[in-house]
Amino acid sequence: MTMRMSIPIEERASAPSISGLAHAWVRLLRIDLKRGGGIWLLPIATLFAFIIVRDGLTAGVALWPEITGVIAVLAQPLIIFTVAISALFAGREYRQQTGELTFGTAMSGWQRYLSLAASVFFWALGLYVAFAGPLLVYGAAFATWGPPEWGVIIAQIPILALAAAFGVLVGRLIHDRTAPAIAIALFLLLFTIPFAANASTRPLNVLVLNGWFEPIVENAPERPISLLAQLAWGVGLAGFVVCLGILLERRTALRSLMTIACIALAVAGAAGILDSGYRHPTVFMSPASRMNMESPAGSICDASDAVEVCVHPAFERLLPDVAESVNAYLAPVAGFNGAYNEVYISSGNGHSGGWEHEDGRAFSSIDLSVGNDVDALIARDLWPMSFMMAPTDEGSMADTAQYVVMTALARQIGVDDWPDHFHRIPEDADDPAVQSAIDRFAALSPEEQRFWLEANWNDLSQGTLTLEDLP
Repeated sequence: MTMRMSIPIEERASAPSISGLAHAWVRLLRIDLKRGGGIWLLPIATLFAFIIVRDGLTAGVALWPEITGVIAVLAQPLIIFTVAISALFAGREYRQQTGELTFGTAMSGWQRYLSLAASVFFWALGLYVAFAGPLLVYGAAFATWGPPEWGVIIAQIPILALAAAFGVLVGRLIHDRTAPAIAIALFLLLFTIPFAANASTRPLNVLVLNGWFEPIVENAPERPISLLAQLAWGVGLAGFVVCLGILLERRTALRSLMTIACIALAVAGAAGILDSGYRHPTVFMSPASRMNMESPAGSICDASDAVEVCVHPAFERLLPDVAESVNAYLAPVAGFNGAYNEVYISSGNGHSGGWEHEDGRAFSSIDLSVGNDVDALIARDLWPMSFMMAPTDEGSMADTAQYVVMTALARQIGVDDWPDHFHRIPEDADDPAVQSAIDRFAALSPEEQRFWLEANWNDLSQGTLTLEDLP
């Protein structure tokens, strides 16, 4: 006789429903959003946002190319730190044996992996949006030139997902405190370095997907690469890493097919990018560099003072302040041989200039794409042409007397320091005697400076004066 044992209905185990699993996963995700480490991206993103905005936008004017560029630049450090933080907290789970907390639940290991990766990605994406949002509102309200390049902004999103998924994957494989450093090294080794060595593959480098983009208003390069191809490349890479993390926890035919699909998507995107034929230049050279002696047609000009100042229409709001700075700086030398009569200021125009000895006309074009401190660029780029072309100090390019005069004049527009690489700084620039001479000349009134310069201009231009000859 066969004995059959029955199990009470209330004790029978039932397979969890899909909705139940989804609800449990959402609850786990909510926990990871609070404790998964993504919140540590907040101070990092805030610091980089402050630095990038401070150094990436030209004060006094709002331009969509600059705003777009600033948003895209923030994504690069955010990507790197997303890799590091996701690896750190994924590895910490194993060190602290957090998995024991979910051992008796219906959650699978791959669901835990996906939850942690998603939480860090949502934090990174949220911070990216929180940073970009106010800048987009600022641009919509005040921008004077160009539309936003949405593709440059959107292309970063799948790479943030790739960073989070990859960091968690490495952290779950390497349960050590060195996991963040290893994850960053592997990320660069797999997704940046192999593509950076060759100009034809450089657009596949996930940190310079938008290397073709320049935040300039003149001669801006058109998008050479399809945004859809970029998104396919990024989504395919992120999907492949996610599928790889799932496969390590659970091998099934469905997940294998997902992996193959992600690889195919990434390959299709890479093929589209490479098919564009784009070669990322190693040095940006504007095609607008000119040797002509006038501002481009359509410029907005102010000829009310000794030096005529013209700007690209995008910088019209800057014109009053720029014209004031140029003339305050050059007023004591205005009209002298080799001093500038006209200045054109824009970004992407390429620095150029010339001097017509016959009529004494000198012209300079200042390119703001090399920096956002307009007064500093004016002081550096508007040395009189006669200073730059005449032999000084037996052929040296840095004459001490000229340096004293121009440094003193630069103080009139608030420029106290020159960049270290500036070729017009003499070797004895830090000599107390030189600094004292600068202080004395700066203390003179504009009329006194003008009187002395008028009497000594030729000798000063030829580099025959010494510190003892200065007032």
